[in-house]
Amino acid sequence: MAKTSLMHDVAAVARGKTLSCSRFLWSCLWDGVDRVKSYWLALPADQTPSLQKITRSWFASLATDPMELIMHVGRQPFPELKLAVLQVLNVLGEQQWGQEYIKGCAGLIEFLLDRSTEATKLCKDAKYEVLRTIVSSPTSESVFGIETILRFKNYIREGPVYVHVETEVAIEGSS
Repeated sequence: MAKTSLMHDVAAVARGKTLSCSRFLWSCLWDGVDRVKSYWLALPADQTPSLQKITRSWFASLATDPMELIMHVGRQPFPELKLAVLQVLNVLGEQQWGQEYIKGCAGLIEFLLDRSTEATKLCKDAKYEVLRTIVSSPTSESVFGIETILRFKNYIREGPVYVHVETEVAIEGSS
């Protein structure tokens, strides 16, 4: 699909327009997300400060508020879109500037820690990978703080499909 069509569709979604699922998936998920992700795939250790500055400016130019755009797409009821958003967040989690965007997005940390928002195992696994990526980054503690990193590590320790169960014991003869 043409680059102008992708930009048009992403801008339409940012304005709140609902596109047909197949059209949006083709223009954003398959074309756009994979292209944007490929720009950021260089390992953080291999990136120079100038490359980080360029990728950050590209990300910032996606929309007036790129994280709001990402979260808007992630709130859609389609698992494919949530998976694409989680893949972008995973790439952002590798970069210090991306971690700062994640931390600064209202409600995003709670969203990442809430297993109940995902209906498919693929999305649960992708959310788990986002947190693993963030925790494994050498800059994560300085960006998020130790308390948040400990919450992320607890999530990772429990796994992507953990369900907290409270047990109740009934005692016979008690009133």
